[in-house]
Amino acid sequence: MIKPLPPRTISALAPPNTNYSYFENFQQNAFKPNADSFDLGNAWWLAELSLLAYAHEPFINDTFSSSGLTAAGFGVEVIPKDDIQCCVISNDKSTIVAFRGTQIDNFWGSLANWLTDVRFAPFPDGFGGHVHKGFWDALSGVWSDLANRLGQLQNQAGAARTLWFTGHSLGAAIATLAADRTINELHLQVAGLYTFGSPHVGDDSFRSRFYSEGLGDKTFRFRNNRDIVTTVPPKFLYPHVGTLKYLDGSGQLQDIDDAQLPGPPNVLRVAEQLLAGAVPGVLGGHLSLPIPDPIADHAPIYYAIHVWNNYAGTE
Repeated sequence: MIKPLPPRTISALAPPNTNYSYFENFQQNAFKPNADSFDLGNAWWLAELSLLAYAHEPFINDTFSSSGLTAAGFGVEVIPKDDIQCCVISNDKSTIVAFRGTQIDNFWGSLANWLTDVRFAPFPDGFGGHVHKGFWDALSGVWSDLANRLGQLQNQAGAARTLWFTGHSLGAAIATLAADRTINELHLQVAGLYTFGSPHVGDDSFRSRFYSEGLGDKTFRFRNNRDIVTTVPPKFLYPHVGTLKYLDGSGQLQDIDDAQLPGPPNVLRVAEQLLAGAVPGVLGGHLSLPIPDPIADHAPIYYAIHVWNNYAGTE
């Protein structure tokens, strides 16, 4: 069943999209914990979790219960720290860590703020590379609690769980760093990293190590059409990692490389449009105002629906 897209307006696109039906028919479309190459069904699961990660804990718990995931043996734990939050989802076969992106209670305003934030100076990651300091600091806030919980889950007697990471936007950047730190600090294997609307994260040295430790071939980076967040910070500082999975203007998945992508929009101009329209619209209650296309393409609900529609079209 192909799902319709919501309109490109403030209210329809702001996560966590509480009217959305999460994990429909998941029993017939099971997560594949041992997939050793790109899997579109797994991409759908991880896109849904990346969207749900924006919600507050009660809604996340209710969704797991109402969708049937709890009854099917999936547990979820929420680890919050200031504006950062990650969800640890597990059953007896897999552990999935989904990071929340931009602050949920002011999604559009927060997005505009960090699009124009020039504090992206390279920061040493401790393993020979340099990464965006803001992303590193965001992960550091939850890392201790997350590392402890992953150690418990992955080392339980008799457990044979594969470990996956995902996230949208800022959450995608944090997930990328978390997967890398999991290998280097916790010495745990990572089965896959799927990101949605990810900005650039680390420098050439980070990227080289990322591939040398095997993560590059396990990383799949979704970009929806002209999503502006995928073009920042400047790529001469931080190149992308992983295999591009491009959703074109009609939502169709295309296997192309970064050189074939449309040119990036003007970041400052788009952020200005967002601040001039979306933020006053929220404050004034005008939730039907349209969102500029390069920002609308970044909405996590579009990633979840486009990935599902591509997956459903292959069944």
